[in-house]
Amino acid sequence: MDIYKQHKEGLIAPRHNLGLKEHSKEIFEQLDNVRRTGYDISLPEFLAIWCKQKVAAGNSRMNSLAFLSSSGGPKVSVGELAAVTDTNLQELEQAFLHELGIGDLGRVRVETLMASDGSKALFDETVREALITGANQAPIYKQLITNEESAENRDITLPSVDLDSGNSPERISEGETIPIGTATFTERTVKAKKFGRAIEMTYELVYFATMDIIKMFMGRIGYGVGMEVDTELCDVLLNGDVADTTVMSPGTIGVTDTAVGLQYRDLIHYWSWMAQRGINLDTLIGNTKHIEHIMNMSEFKDRAQGEPLVRTKANNLNLPSDCNMFVKSTLTDAQLIALDSTKAAVKYNVKPMLTEDSKHIINETHIAKISFYAMIGNMWRDGRIIVDDSHDRDSESAYKFSNYTFLKALDTQLGA
Repeated sequence: MDIYKQHKEGLIAPRHNLGLKEHSKEIFEQLDNVRRTGYDISLPEFLAIWCKQKVAAGNSRMNSLAFLSSSGGPKVSVGELAAVTDTNLQELEQAFLHELGIGDLGRVRVETLMASDGSKALFDETVREALITGANQAPIYKQLITNEESAENRDITLPSVDLDSGNSPERISEGETIPIGTATFTERTVKAKKFGRAIEMTYELVYFATMDIIKMFMGRIGYGVGMEVDTELCDVLLNGDVADTTVMSPGTIGVTDTAVGLQYRDLIHYWSWMAQRGINLDTLIGNTKHIEHIMNMSEFKDRAQGEPLVRTKANNLNLPSDCNMFVKSTLTDAQLIALDSTKAAVKYNVKPMLTEDSKHIINETHIAKISFYAMIGNMWRDGRIIVDDSHDRDSESAYKFSNYTFLKALDTQLGA
């Protein structure tokens, strides 16, 4: 292949021989094994660890492998893993690609990568990265969960702590015995779910398209997988994370005027009402109809004119200065979720994202699959409420956390 054609197709003559190419199959197999044990690690991160192990084992060629620091200063030895930055990792990955004869991975045709086991694994790795990138662009859950944790098994045990009505605050006279409230501790087991998607592509697309085209295509597929996790989050917020809805289901509350629907006065009620429990409902999730209705409220879109005679300052009301709004088309008109993103939900990752592919010779297609196991669980039961504007909040007590004894007692005391 002439130099011009090599340049046009993103290929180069290998610049060095550090031993990475001859071990490429081993590298990708070990990387896949590590991921299957539950560690989500990138290719350049694994390359750094793999090379460090080879240096420790006395591989002389690896001793010459070094990469520039991000400041362009002295080179950092691969053995000094603590000094490796993200920029260094990118340079290490590029060194690996160069040894495989690849200068610009985006311009390389898939057919070229399928030529050997090592480069075919690079195709799978690139597809995986594109799917992850797409999945990370879609989700709203990343902004709505309290934290992400790791779990070793699909069955995850979470605590359920409930407080009875005896825990409502009381005034105690001097010399009287302080009443003892109770906290009921139980456990609930939540099973992680498998998320994934498969896409069937013709041989023509796979073998004659460039990797840039494949990455754009796979990014769109990953986006859809991220949307599936969002749907799971909303389902957990609406119904709880276990089948028994008396355990972690949310409270539902109505509005002041069902004929008018949700009003700004209702939002103030929810914000101030829940603030007395330390819950800041600064996030709303609804379908397009709900979000459009809220954003068209004059209080949200009209600039205030003049000043009131007396300026008020909300102290313990937690009235948000910014209200985060998210649209989720799977929600119905009776499902507006108001939540505190620091207390509503947590995500457990059981298995990192894995990819696999298969060929169907008969119809000449190639199927790429992505899958991972994850679980979204409720953090605090009262970390969110559901607003149903078809019910009157003042006349239907069933819409005031009536199945949650601690909140019911607190509601009575606060007159909510």
